[in-house]
Amino acid sequence: GATESPMDPGDSRPTQGIMADLDWKEFAPSVFEEARRADRPVLLVLTKQWCPHCRALLEESFCAPEVVRLCRDGWIPVHVDAERRPDVNERYGTGAWPTMAYLTPGGELLSQDRFLDGVGLADRLQKIARYYGEHRDEIEMVDLPLSFASGSAGYIFNDGPDPVGNSADEEEQPGEGDFMSPTDPPSNDNS
Repeated sequence: GATESPMDPGDSRPTQGIMADLDWKEFAPSVFEEARRADRPVLLVLTKQWCPHCRALLEESFCAPEVVRLCRDGWIPVHVDAERRPDVNERYGTGAWPTMAYLTPGGELLSQDRFLDGVGLADRLQKIARYYGEHRDEIEMVDLPLSFASGSAGYIFNDGPDPVGNSADEEEQPGEGDFMSPTDPPSNDNS
């Protein structure tokens, strides 16, 4: 009926009826091992059960045929209930839901988005996958501390606007030190 939640309260992943076309994973180290073996970035989707935009993202945007194709061909999709995994939400979330975090196979944040319709999501998946593919070596040579990713909108985008159009931070202007280049690893200065 109209009052039923599309999400199973006992599982942090969507129920079969919502996105049966995608093989959604739970957030775990095995996801990143699989991503490394497959040489694919990870698409982490953080939602909350009560959120209508989250339901729309899961039921509509992720059901768009082009989004399904792109996810199957180039991404490891992971769904997390932000309330069940506050640790994952704190590290990769934007503070609003839904949040989509685009991650390297090493778990580093490439970019983030909030709600996107199917057309917008397909465009972002293509752009970020292409950017990751073209800059993989530079991106992967940076070994960032875990705490860095939690407050950043994407460490690789330091020179001007985000090359893949980071919509999660549209209203923010990056300040000095907000982003870093893969050629400028974090300082270990403990002074």
